[in-house]
Amino acid sequence: MLQIQPRHHHLQPVHLDDWWSRAMNRPDDSNAAIWKSTDIIAIRTARAGAREQRGAAQWELMAQLLPFDESDAFIFLDLGAGTGSASHGILKLYPHSTAILADFSAEMIAAGEVEMQPFAGRYRFVTFDMCTDVWPKVIPRKVDAVITGMSIHHLPDDRKRGLFSEIFDRLRPGGWYLNYDAVDSEDAAVRDAWSRANDRIDPLAAEQRLHRTAIELARHTNHMRYVIPLTPQLAWIEDAGFAGVDVYWKRLDNVIYGGMRPEEEKT
Repeated sequence: MLQIQPRHHHLQPVHLDDWWSRAMNRPDDSNAAIWKSTDIIAIRTARAGAREQRGAAQWELMAQLLPFDESDAFIFLDLGAGTGSASHGILKLYPHSTAILADFSAEMIAAGEVEMQPFAGRYRFVTFDMCTDVWPKVIPRKVDAVITGMSIHHLPDDRKRGLFSEIFDRLRPGGWYLNYDAVDSEDAAVRDAWSRANDRIDPLAAEQRLHRTAIELARHTNHMRYVIPLTPQLAWIEDAGFAGVDVYWKRLDNVIYGGMRPEEEKT
């Protein structure tokens, strides 16, 4: 049984001008400049309730897609976990499950320790930068499932593809990988339709796009930097060896896709 030890972090203030300069002048480091910023974390924490409600159906569906009974004890890995939103649905549905949440930001992990308290004793945070292929030894060599939520789109294409293969290698036979994320389209008409529908669903969206704050602009620029269409991602998942690959949910530019590591490996 995985032994869970809580960790405590102390947030160090980061001046707004500092991270804004880093985010805009060092695009290679904009993930770090944004997601290691106490300003961004404070905003996320203030909006945690609304974010949880908005994504609740998707997190619940990801949990339901996993091939476990409520009585099963299993370990799953949440990569790019942030504060743990994706893990909540699984931990709620499967009371004997245990989560390992990996993120590269100490600031996000510190906020996550607070948000994850309802599941104390059933989770642990580990530090892992998905931009590298060097996995920390504290992550088990094999896990029963892997999930990612709104994090893969922050990676360059070659790293996306490499990570899918690494996830496959970490799964036990029969284990599942599921990804909830944003996608793009090469068709301008499709992108326009997505934007039109989003504006009608949220009438404030268009106004907000035209009057973004400095923080919102930095986050949007970083968010869109590596977003790509769905088709190549499905191909990379299949190339990694996954079976049962499908788009299990889609709403405009947000999707849940994934697959399983076959019980019997191909020879």
